[in-house]
Amino acid sequence: MKAYMGELEKIELMKSDRIVISGGVPLYGDVCVSGAKNAAVAVIPASLLVDGWCRIENVPQISDVDTLIKIISNMGAKVEIEDGNTLFIDSTDISSHVATSGMVKNLRASYYLLGALLGRLGCAEV
Repeated sequence: MKAYMGELEKIELMKSDRIVISGGVPLYGDVCVSGAKNAAVAVIPASLLVDGWCRIENVPQISDVDTLIKIISNMGAKVEIEDGNTLFIDSTDISSHVATSGMVKNLRASYYLLGALLGRLGCAEV
C-alpha cells in the first residue's frame, strides 16, 4: 500500500487489521489489490470458449494458475504472460476434448475444464 501522509500525526495498524488515522489531514494514495484465486481458476478455463485471444488481468501468481496454464497449453492453447499478472490466451487451436495430464489430479478446480470443453467441443474428459 502506498500512502501519502502529509502532516499526519499518527497512523496505527491495529491487530484487528484496521487503520486508525489521527491528525485531521485526509489520507490518500493507491492500494493494489491482488487478484482472487477462485476467480482466476474459473476464468482461465472459460477462455477456452473463445475462438481467439482473451486478455485476463490481475491474475494471482499461484500454483493453481500455473497448473491450468500448463494443462490448456498441452491442449493446444497459446498462452503469453505479460508483467507477471496479465495472461493472453489464444484458444483457436484447441481440438482435444481430453485433459488427462497428471497435473489435473493436483487441481481441485479441474471441473471448470469440463464445462468449458463441453461448451466448446460438445464432449469432455478430465
